[in-house]
Amino acid sequence: MTGDPAWYDLECLGRPLAVPAEPRDIVISVPAAPMHHPAVEALAEGLRARFPDACIVGAFHHGWVAGPHVGEEAAAAYARLRERLEEAGHPAVDLAADLEAMESLYSSADLHVGWRLHAHLPRLSRRKPSFLLDEDCRGRGASEALGFRSVRSWAVRWRLGARRRLGHRAEAVPELLALIDEEVASGFTRLVQVPSVIDRTYEVAMKPFLERLP
Repeated sequence: MTGDPAWYDLECLGRPLAVPAEPRDIVISVPAAPMHHPAVEALAEGLRARFPDACIVGAFHHGWVAGPHVGEEAAAAYARLRERLEEAGHPAVDLAADLEAMESLYSSADLHVGWRLHAHLPRLSRRKPSFLLDEDCRGRGASEALGFRSVRSWAVRWRLGARRRLGHRAEAVPELLALIDEEVASGFTRLVQVPSVIDRTYEVAMKPFLERLP
């Protein structure tokens, strides 16, 4: 296994995790599925309670306007979430089709917490703290490979006739906040191990793979 390409920022290989003394700029990456949107607000309030002096920003990777990648119903749900976050004092940022803005936001933040796997992985590749809520199996698989756990945010619900649907898992945000508390109290003891996994995988798998390419 070579790992996800997003694991690797070549300029950061060999560097340790940059642990903030006190997070001042926190980004929450907003989930794709509206069923998780109330949890975004709960997460923002939980982070505010822990870091009262921090600026907590909601990052909308697909914005809140309907377009090629966002349907009308989803866009309306994003827009409502944006309004609620801003009313609570948390700025919202539209990152749709703007890679430069995305990289600037995540590079400057002290801490990322949220649902977007490809916000989480580049943060770790650049040796900055990040905590992930799994929206699907990709997040769980990446976390198991990196050796630092994420928190499952979805739950399976069963309807009459054994029809399955997915819903939000109520324990997800409390579990994630508890994990953050543990890491902050310990100086990020477990999270600081992730860079060594990335470096080792690059040397033994990704680098040889790239060198074998025509």
